[in-house]
Amino acid sequence: MSLLILCALIMLALSGFNYRYHWTTVPTPVVFIFSLIIIGGFIMLFFVMKKNIFTSRVIEIQEDQEVIDTGLYSIVRHPMYLAFSVIFFFSPVILGSLYSLIPAVCILILLTFRIRNEEKVLKNELKGYFEYIKKVKYRLIPFIW
Repeated sequence: MSLLILCALIMLALSGFNYRYHWTTVPTPVVFIFSLIIIGGFIMLFFVMKKNIFTSRVIEIQEDQEVIDTGLYSIVRHPMYLAFSVIFFFSPVILGSLYSLIPAVCILILLTFRIRNEEKVLKNELKGYFEYIKKVKYRLIPFIW
């Protein structure tokens, strides 16, 4: 989590420097389209948070936690991370900073490590997770991973 936060701060700082020093620019139509995509990411995040009351920044199994396999959870096993990926990856573009895509990609890479670690915990400690894995094959991106 510390590395994720650090990468996000670097991404925002680079975007600020990019704005100040005019390193790169992004065409307005691209900013508009990517803004719509980010809004979609926030909408996805809203529905995930509404569906899963067990979300936590710490990987843990909570009392009375059960597998959720409806809604976005019926498409990918980690829809919250998918929403975060969309938001973090497209944010540098709407901020006009192509250089900020570098830490954004680092965020995506770090999220894959977190997902792998989280799945180990869920397999070992959450009843019904093995069956869920058989039902929902993709972790983050449908038909890819």
